Amino acid sequence: MAACSSPEQRAQQHLESGIELLEQGDKIKASLEFRSALQLKEDLPDAWYGLSQIEEANQNWQAVAATLKRTLELDPKRIDALTRYARLM
Repeated sequence: MAACSSPEQRAQQHLESGIELLEQGDKIKASLEFRSALQLKEDLPDAWYGLSQIEEANQNWQAVAATLKRTLELDPKRIDALTRYARLM
Protein backbone atom coordinates (compact mmCIF):
# COMPACT_ATOMS: atom_id res chain seq x y z
CA MET A 1 0.00 0.00 0.00
CA ALA A 2 2.78 2.45 0.90
CA ALA A 3 4.49 1.77 -2.42
CA CYS A 4 1.40 3.06 -4.22
CA SER A 5 1.29 6.39 -2.40
CA SER A 6 3.11 9.50 -3.51
CA PRO A 7 6.13 10.88 -1.63
CA GLU A 8 3.94 13.72 -0.36
CA GLN A 9 1.41 11.26 1.04
CA ARG A 10 4.13 9.18 2.69
CA ALA A 11 5.70 12.34 4.14
CA GLN A 12 2.31 13.32 5.58
CA GLN A 13 1.90 9.85 7.10
CA HIS A 14 5.33 10.08 8.75
CA LEU A 15 4.52 13.58 10.01
CA GLU A 16 1.21 12.48 11.55
CA SER A 17 2.87 9.46 13.13
CA GLY A 18 5.63 11.69 14.54
CA ILE A 19 3.11 14.09 16.07
CA GLU A 20 1.23 11.20 17.66
CA LEU A 21 4.41 9.64 19.02
CA LEU A 22 5.57 12.98 20.41
CA GLU A 23 2.23 13.41 22.18
CA GLN A 24 2.73 9.94 23.68
CA GLY A 25 6.19 10.94 24.88
CA ASP A 26 8.20 8.67 22.58
CA LYS A 27 10.73 11.25 21.43
CA ILE A 28 13.10 8.79 19.75
CA LYS A 29 10.50 7.27 17.43
CA ALA A 30 8.91 10.68 16.86
CA SER A 31 12.28 12.07 15.78
CA LEU A 32 12.72 9.21 13.33
CA GLU A 33 9.26 9.84 11.88
CA PHE A 34 9.87 13.58 11.51
CA ARG A 35 13.22 12.95 9.83
CA SER A 36 11.64 10.41 7.48
CA ALA A 37 8.97 12.94 6.54
CA LEU A 38 11.62 15.59 5.85
CA GLN A 39 13.63 13.22 3.67
CA LEU A 40 10.56 12.89 1.46
CA LYS A 41 9.46 16.52 1.62
CA GLU A 42 11.77 19.14 3.14
CA ASP A 43 9.21 21.92 3.35
CA LEU A 44 7.09 20.62 6.24
CA PRO A 45 7.14 23.26 8.98
CA ASP A 46 5.27 20.97 11.39
CA ALA A 47 8.02 18.34 11.10
CA TRP A 48 10.72 20.97 11.73
CA TYR A 49 8.75 22.28 14.71
CA GLY A 50 8.34 18.76 16.11
CA LEU A 51 12.09 18.25 15.85
CA SER A 52 12.64 21.53 17.68
CA GLN A 53 10.52 20.27 20.58
CA ILE A 54 12.56 17.07 20.78
CA GLU A 55 15.85 18.95 20.62
CA GLU A 56 14.63 21.30 23.36
CA ALA A 57 13.82 18.32 25.59
CA ASN A 58 17.38 17.09 24.93
CA GLN A 59 18.73 20.58 25.69
CA ASN A 60 20.45 20.71 22.31
CA TRP A 61 20.09 24.48 22.00
CA GLN A 62 21.96 24.87 18.72
CA ALA A 63 19.64 22.35 17.05
CA VAL A 64 16.60 24.01 18.65
CA ALA A 65 17.60 27.33 17.11
CA ALA A 66 18.25 25.76 13.71
CA THR A 67 14.98 23.84 13.57
CA LEU A 68 12.94 26.81 14.78
CA LYS A 69 14.63 29.05 12.22
CA ARG A 70 13.76 26.56 9.46
CA THR A 71 10.17 26.37 10.74
CA LEU A 72 9.89 30.15 10.52
CA GLU A 73 11.45 30.24 7.05
CA LEU A 74 8.68 27.93 5.87
CA ASP A 75 5.87 29.46 7.95
CA PRO A 76 6.76 33.00 9.10
CA LYS A 77 3.36 33.51 10.74
CA ARG A 78 3.76 30.58 13.13
CA ILE A 79 3.51 32.40 16.45
CA ASP A 80 4.53 29.48 18.70
CA ALA A 81 7.78 29.00 16.80
CA LEU A 82 8.43 32.75 16.67
CA THR A 83 7.90 33.09 20.41
CA ARG A 84 10.17 30.16 21.23
CA TYR A 85 12.85 31.37 18.81
CA ALA A 86 12.78 34.91 20.24
CA ARG A 87 13.01 33.59 23.80
CA LEU A 88 15.93 31.37 22.84
CA MET A 89 17.82 34.20 21.16
